[in-house]
Amino acid sequence: MMQHVVMLNNIGIGNYATAMASSLRHDLSVTYTRLIGEAVNYGKDGINIMIENGWFEEPPRSIDRRELAKEPVH
Repeated sequence: MMQHVVMLNNIGIGNYATAMASSLRHDLSVTYTRLIGEAVNYGKDGINIMIENGWFEEPPRSIDRRELAKEPVH
């Protein structure tokens, strides 16, 4: 559930950026910038909670082909 909240937070940041880019009112860009900053801080807190509890998984990495070649073939 926590990952879904963090993901929705990232989508919200994108929505603010899109609204800022498409808005014809230049005075709103300050408000959107402030909201993006608040959302980033909120998302950072969420990521830190996930890391502290061991819920944040390591992203997949490519296979080390050199180590794979060293293994004996049966």
